Amino acid sequence: MRKLFAAVAATALLSAPAAFAQSQTLLAFGDSITLGTGASPSSNGYASVVATAKGWTLDNHANSGTQASDYSSGQIDAVLQQTVSDTTKTIMLSGYNDMRAWGSSTTGLATYADTLRAMLIWLATRSSMIQTGQSLSSGWTNLTTSAYLNNIGIFSSTTNATATAHVYGDVIYVVSIRLGTGGGTFTLWVDGTQFGSTYSCNDAQATLRGAAYAPLVVRIDGQTETTHEVTMKVTSGSGNVFLMWMSGNRGASTKTGPEVWVGNCLRMPTTTAYGLGTYSAGSDAAVGLYNRKIREVVRELAGDGLNVTLADAGGAYILSTDVDSDTIHPNNTGHAHIADAFLKAMQTTVVAGDRGGRQ
Repeated sequence: MRKLFAAVAATALLSAPAAFAQSQTLLAFGDSITLGTGASPSSNGYASVVATAKGWTLDNHANSGTQASDYSSGQIDAVLQQTVSDTTKTIMLSGYNDMRAWGSSTTGLATYADTLRAMLIWLATRSSMIQTGQSLSSGWTNLTTSAYLNNIGIFSSTTNATATAHVYGDVIYVVSIRLGTGGGTFTLWVDGTQFGSTYSCNDAQATLRGAAYAPLVVRIDGQTETTHEVTMKVTSGSGNVFLMWMSGNRGASTKTGPEVWVGNCLRMPTTTAYGLGTYSAGSDAAVGLYNRKIREVVRELAGDGLNVTLADAGGAYILSTDVDSDTIHPNNTGHAHIADAFLKAMQTTVVAGDRGGRQ
């Protein structure tokens, strides 16, 4: 049975007891769909409908025509500007333009997946837990020329240069940057023991806007829940190695903390929109690939204990009735169905530590 329209859900939620409502800002990230394109008036955009239904104030940072790894007012740019607290709440609908630009490209999908992973880790982690490098050897330089607007991170091309930080949790995240070509290599050490082998700052897929780099995320699981000393060591002097940040998950059974709800890709009319302009690589097959990857990333981080939840926007979207006349963006009904998916995801009582079956 199809889900009820978001307008019905919104009415029901707004009629709930006053104790349900709370003073809260809802952050929103994505592309033109999250901005509300196709909705008339703009208050019918899915992000606005969700915020209104919850009684929250919308703070919309979506950027039209962008892919996830785009710089200069791109999606990850906007995410990395945010200071995150335990009460921060976020919705995100990302991957639509990546799918249309890159189609079934393996490199494109990997670039998108790590960018999504980095954005979700940032938004689901209290900012005070983010560490760039508390102890640095010589040879590191601040990323003052970084494409990311807050110039987050450091880089080095000095062989054996090390950057060390202390993070808490039983899962550790190290977020670097991968280039298209020309990046260096590094190893990672946790409490004096090497994790994995050698990692390369290469193989990013360039976006249509020209961003030739993207996040590289190394996830280190299976650790004891405590504070760990994590060290990045440069192993190649032939290219730059980047460190944006290191962080931990705070432990597998975290019940509180920032909350993020993540939508997935929508299908498009195959005879028109998949072949429009430079965004011409999309297909139903590519939608399937991206949606499986989005689900995989969300389940991975939720299993780690981060408060990240999938909102099945693609499943709620009815292709025959929900597309605007431009054959790309949702119409009012489409935005209502997308909002339904987010509102349904928000109603769950399952918390992060339970999502992976861990207490």
